[in-house]
Amino acid sequence: MILIGIFLLIGILLFLGNKAQKKYYYNTLTLIILIMAIIQAPLFYYYTSGMLAIFQVIPYLSIGVGLSIYLLLPFYKKTDQLKTKFHKFGLTTAITLGLISLLFGSSIVEKLDWVMRRKTRDTIVTNIKHEIQNRKTLNSYNIEKWNFPPISNGRKEIDISKGEKGELTIIFYIDQGFIDHFSAFVYTNDSNELKGFYTFGASVKQLDCNWYRVSQ
Repeated sequence: MILIGIFLLIGILLFLGNKAQKKYYYNTLTLIILIMAIIQAPLFYYYTSGMLAIFQVIPYLSIGVGLSIYLLLPFYKKTDQLKTKFHKFGLTTAITLGLISLLFGSSIVEKLDWVMRRKTRDTIVTNIKHEIQNRKTLNSYNIEKWNFPPISNGRKEIDISKGEKGELTIIFYIDQGFIDHFSAFVYTNDSNELKGFYTFGASVKQLDCNWYRVSQ
């Protein structure tokens, strides 16, 4: 939906470009690409994964690169009357942020996500423990009803499993990947679940008591 909205907005601006005042026209496009650069990392982190990411990331990056080239043309043509301070500063900032986001965005957002959303995840774990007695199916759990912002790759869907003695494992995806590959923040007090991760060759890093980062 975001890509469709961007396409429509850019299409309207390009259609009106010849009629509108060029400075405002370029400033508006600069604002769009600046917003795209700012939201790029969290957008990719929470809403793209696996093979589907190819059809999401490539169009998004193509729009960004295309707009950047288009907005650089006035500088190449040396048309000073079309350039404003916002155009120069905004475009420079957008290109810089876009490159940083593309290269390091995922790891930066992951670290921020773990630190800033820890209390939210603890709250979710507590809520699930309170409700788990009345649930028969624990394979997946949608937390839309708790009105949290996106907390897992795929937005709000998490995986839950219960051990034979009542142990609990909750998976908050960082990247759902494809086939059997994924990375996630995992809450578990089940030693057998941890052994299972190691058995399948996963990389497991303990973050805190009962909290792990798992990648396989």
